[in-house]
Amino acid sequence: IYKKEQIDTYINEDNTFEGWYREALQNLDNDNDATFKHALAHAAKLATTNEQRRMVTELLEDNPETLEKYAMSYLEDKEYDLARSAFVRINKHTNKHGNYVVLTGLLSGRGIKPDILKKFLKQTELMDKYPEIYPILLKQPAFQNLLVEIEKKLKKKED
Repeated sequence: IYKKEQIDTYINEDNTFEGWYREALQNLDNDNDATFKHALAHAAKLATTNEQRRMVTELLEDNPETLEKYAMSYLEDKEYDLARSAFVRINKHTNKHGNYVVLTGLLSGRGIKPDILKKFLKQTELMDKYPEIYPILLKQPAFQNLLVEIEKKLKKKED
């Protein structure tokens, strides 16, 4: 057992296939695969149906298409932390899902760095698809700072 949450899952909370599978999903984005594999091994031991065994196998295969399916499903279900973990894992393979990592990170309450914000703001199609991002962006310090910069530039042009 590698961290407190796993101890809670093992002893106190949800020592079931679903509990350990969720724990594995939450650790998809770890640089250290040991936590992910440990949780998935527990899920595999507790799997009782063919569907559960298939789910474990799919995660072990680390197939980007399968991970993308999971990530999009979690995003639609508003499970932003799980979606982010899956998008981070996919992005390590394909380097094509960085905007979704940022989107789900913001939606799950994470902050954003100014340089990443500037790139993300160009993704208007993605933001329009998930309009719940707009109120969150407005609260981001990096976004507020960017607005101040724009206002200063506009005042300079007026003078």
